[in-house]
Amino acid sequence: MAGSNNRVFGSEVTVKGGTVEGWVEAASVCDEGGRYRAYFSASFDKPVRSYGTWKGGTVTPGSATARGGEARHDAGTYLVFDKGAKVTATVGLSYVSTANAAMNAAHEVGTRTFGQVRTAAERTWRDALDTVRTEGGTKEERTKFYTALYHALLHPNTFDDVNGEYQGYDGKVHKVAGGRHHYVTYAGWDAYRSQAQLVALLFPKVGSDINQSIVEMVGQTGKWPNWPHLNQPQQKMSGDSLQSLLSSIDAFGSTDYDRRAALQSMKDTQSLPADRTLRRHGYQYTSVGFVENRKQDAATSKTLEYAIDDFGIAQLAKRLGDKKTYDRFMQRAQNWQNVFDDQSRHIRPRDRNGFDRGFNLGERGDQFEQATGWQYGWMVPHNIGTLIEKRGGTEAAALALDEHLGALDAGVYNTRGAYLSNQPSFGAPYVHHWLRRPDLARDALRRASAEMYGTTPSGLPGNDDLGSLSAWYVWANIGLYPAVHGTADLLVTGPRFDRVVVDSAGSRRRIDVRSPGGATMPYITGMKVDGKTVTRSWLGEGFAREGGELRLTMSARRGTWGAREADVPPSYTDGSDARNNTGTTPDGAGNTGSLDLSDNSLSRNRLAGAGAAPGAPVRHGDTGVTFTWPDTEPGQPDNWIPHGQRVPMGNVRATGISFLGLATNGPSQGTAVVEYTDGSTQDVGVQLTDWTPGTTYQFGNTPLVTTVGRNRAAGGSDTVETKVFGTVPRLLDPSKRVASVVLPQGTDRGIMHIFDVALTTKRDLEVPGTTPERIVLTPTGTPHASQAVTWRTGAAVTAGEVRVRRPGDRTWRTVPARANEELVAAGVPSRTHSAVMTGLRPGTKYEYQVGTGSWVGPVHTFTTARRPGEDFTFLYFGDAQNELASKWAPVVKQAYDRYPDAVGSVNAGDLINSSGNDSEWRDWFAAMDGYSQTTNVIAAPGNHEYSGDSFLRTWKSTFEFPSDGPRPGKAAGTTPAARQRAVYEAHMAKVIAETAYYTDYQGVRFITLNASTGDARSLMTPPWLPACSQDCPDPEKLWLDLQSRWLDGVLGNNPNKWAVTVFHQPVFSSAAGRDEKPVRDAWLPVFQRNDIDLVLMGHDHVYSRGYVDSDATGTPGVTTGPVYTVAVSGPKYYELAPEGESVWRRNGATEVVRAGHTSTFQGIRVSKNQLRYEALVAAKWDDRSTTDKGVGEVLDAFTVTKYDDGTKYVTEEGVPVPGERSTRR
Repeated sequence: MAGSNNRVFGSEVTVKGGTVEGWVEAASVCDEGGRYRAYFSASFDKPVRSYGTWKGGTVTPGSATARGGEARHDAGTYLVFDKGAKVTATVGLSYVSTANAAMNAAHEVGTRTFGQVRTAAERTWRDALDTVRTEGGTKEERTKFYTALYHALLHPNTFDDVNGEYQGYDGKVHKVAGGRHHYVTYAGWDAYRSQAQLVALLFPKVGSDINQSIVEMVGQTGKWPNWPHLNQPQQKMSGDSLQSLLSSIDAFGSTDYDRRAALQSMKDTQSLPADRTLRRHGYQYTSVGFVENRKQDAATSKTLEYAIDDFGIAQLAKRLGDKKTYDRFMQRAQNWQNVFDDQSRHIRPRDRNGFDRGFNLGERGDQFEQATGWQYGWMVPHNIGTLIEKRGGTEAAALALDEHLGALDAGVYNTRGAYLSNQPSFGAPYVHHWLRRPDLARDALRRASAEMYGTTPSGLPGNDDLGSLSAWYVWANIGLYPAVHGTADLLVTGPRFDRVVVDSAGSRRRIDVRSPGGATMPYITGMKVDGKTVTRSWLGEGFAREGGELRLTMSARRGTWGAREADVPPSYTDGSDARNNTGTTPDGAGNTGSLDLSDNSLSRNRLAGAGAAPGAPVRHGDTGVTFTWPDTEPGQPDNWIPHGQRVPMGNVRATGISFLGLATNGPSQGTAVVEYTDGSTQDVGVQLTDWTPGTTYQFGNTPLVTTVGRNRAAGGSDTVETKVFGTVPRLLDPSKRVASVVLPQGTDRGIMHIFDVALTTKRDLEVPGTTPERIVLTPTGTPHASQAVTWRTGAAVTAGEVRVRRPGDRTWRTVPARANEELVAAGVPSRTHSAVMTGLRPGTKYEYQVGTGSWVGPVHTFTTARRPGEDFTFLYFGDAQNELASKWAPVVKQAYDRYPDAVGSVNAGDLINSSGNDSEWRDWFAAMDGYSQTTNVIAAPGNHEYSGDSFLRTWKSTFEFPSDGPRPGKAAGTTPAARQRAVYEAHMAKVIAETAYYTDYQGVRFITLNASTGDARSLMTPPWLPACSQDCPDPEKLWLDLQSRWLDGVLGNNPNKWAVTVFHQPVFSSAAGRDEKPVRDAWLPVFQRNDIDLVLMGHDHVYSRGYVDSDATGTPGVTTGPVYTVAVSGPKYYELAPEGESVWRRNGATEVVRAGHTSTFQGIRVSKNQLRYEALVAAKWDDRSTTDKGVGEVLDAFTVTKYDDGTKYVTEEGVPVPGERSTRR
């Protein structure tokens, strides 16, 4: 007795004449806390001659009863029969009593022999397996198929005795209705994905009995346990899966059960205050819409599982005509979007501060149940279409899925692959249907069937979990799959056989799948459903419920069946746009909502007292904006946590838009999209201050509702003052009608809450930041005929223009500007605007103004580039970086005073110290005031441009440089390394734009490079990469190599006489401890090979200039080849390296001039045959300068002379220039 795999709590055995009966009490599966009692009664067809019992190690002959304790096999009985007797035992089982066990045996066996019982059992199983008949295929395939079908039908189990009695979950004996059976033991997390649907399809009456059994279980317990074993309610795994399971069975037509009681119990247990739910962290999920990763406990996968469960509830409600419940649970079915990170484009753990982007999605960690983040990343079965869209669209998702399914059974440890021997990956191959490639789904299914399943003892790839893996195999090989749990939608992949016939037991439903050649030809090229040609790759619920005939045309070659956009299966998007957070609660009922993941909520009573009663107007000062406070019932969602919800705005004209809301753990920022009725869109920033801000309000937010005291879930309230804000209205195009606004897809931090969105029609709407500032001219690719300009305004200004004319002209020509992305600087939202004025004349002076409407800046002037060969001067600045207002601004003034005809400046990076510090940009532009508006700025990013702005968003918004930079190379092969390299290069070429570029100005090709590597790592890394484990590309080296190849072409195809390049990290360093070897290795050979003229650099905070030794001549002070210079213009200094440790000397180069602790500016005069270079001392900000040159004196000077025959010399100051080679003997 008592050989349970789990704990034993007691047992008893008794001999009564020729009968043995007893019971054992044991722990439920996995010893999850419950215990059950099983009874037996055994009789024998031969007389018992003697008997006895044992207890522990003591044997007692003649004893009729023994009781066991908590040890396995602790007690038992033995029986003695005549020597040589062949004994047949008839055993009955019951979970009610020994009497019922005896009754079951008598009824089910009666007078039949062992052989007769065996034959009857075989006949029963043959009838069960004959519900699916197959033709074709190999013997091994049929063996695997029917073995899987057998395994899939082993559970759930009947629990009632022949008299209808069963032991209930409440410890009482119940009786089933006539003609029914009571079923128990549900592997909910496993079975809902396909096993329950298979049972319902093959045995519709069993499906109805299963659902009625679940309803009775819930009635007896008052809850929905998710993995009940026998009559023991228990929780295992994630999710509340029996709700989804019941809904799926119902969808397949098993509706003979108390459906309304089922739905009512779901509503009762899964509504706030969530005190009857068994969902772990159910209060937080129901209130806020996701489980915070701080809960650990597979928090992220719980969110996904709960959303699937809620979808099942919604579908049941829809079939029963309960629209209110359908709407509520469809909103919750979209909660998966709360854990989708729009930046990394993947499902990801999230907490109150934002997404955990450092979490390794290749691991399960404490966030995903028996699967990795990559595996759970596809598990949104009811809304795959939206998931694909959020992941970057069909092409990006297809690449990611191909990589994911490259390894079908990769496990859960540091892998990007799938894990098809465990349940969360079951649906992954079928995502191909939504990607319009059902043929690829078929490939994955055939591979899995062949590679993972077999006929040996190890032929099952994992734990069958009561038949779920086997059920998946059955569906995969009959060529249909119930991919959308909670519905009876079937995806079609084509069977492994030539024909499959499903005859539902006790039903007229019959599904006949005819697929001639399917055993050997995998691909569907055509399909007829009941004689009608169909190109879509799925079947609606009616087919699964009623049956029908499929005729499939199979081929060894891929076709286009299922490849149109209209062919993909449905994605259920209802509820996507609904409010999704219950953040307000009545006093005394703080457990009916939560705003901040710390169980705090706004008091509905106090809100009403502050003017924010349900449906009340909330006015936003004199902006003309009037919000409406959400008119919701307690416990219902009253605000949006944004994930891209679309809010209809009534197709009206408006001058501005504003948002009513707050942030928890804020501030929080994102970008909304206004959709006009003409199809155009406009980005508008949404920034909201934290709800407990004290007296500091960010982004220009205006507090509109103030309350004191937040309700607590545990009861009572605190004394914290809270604010709900109105945002600064964003200007709209008043000539257009606003159809809708799409809320931000994501936010930068914290959790944003939006209660309402409203428009204003106020004319001359005044918003901060309308006056243009930080105006800067930058060259285009054709500076003789066009001119780029960028300026900044407040973020509310979303349109701009440039007015341009020649002096003396009466009319302005208007050029529309592009509004760049919204940024937040010093807590104030802003945006820049860029425009390119085209159709200009060479060497011509123009006047221009920037702005929009009545908000325009002053008139400035510029002059376009003249013809090549005409003289001009440009300035070269090294790092500015620090103390910009007090110490760099004087340098700029000196430079332009010394060279008043300079057409612009070349800046070698580190314009500022931290790109995230707006005051530094303010000071940089203040120093350039009067110059950046009238002369061109060429600049290369330095490492400090990445500080506080790793994606160079500020840089790219501030300057409008040519987009003529590097392009990705052609993919070299299909190895994982080649694929990764191709993805890297495509991404790098995109993000390096406007940081690596060139422009041709009056005979000079100016080339700008991006030399940062480690600081640019975030910028250069794609959000998704194919897996690679061997010979993988080094991204930092690839970053430099990509530019090197481009640079070689730009220099080799230069039509100009001169070439100048500028970048930050130098190829030769003079500062102590510095050496940029990767940059030198990548670019120095290109410079030397193409004989570039000037290489202008920064970064070292010293002055240095020199050449490569191979360019020396026999004449002192005369060299050929490129000149390499490093300069610093700001006050930050580094120490010079000792000359004996010179990087120049170690790498075959000579340093001609060097100076430490000295700020300089450089003027370069360009004429037809010469570049005249001067470096002047601008400042010595300490007493450690290494040069005796005074401020204003020339520190360094040289001339580059280039003759028409290509002869080039670099001559030091005072050294005569040699003549052309052709004139020298």
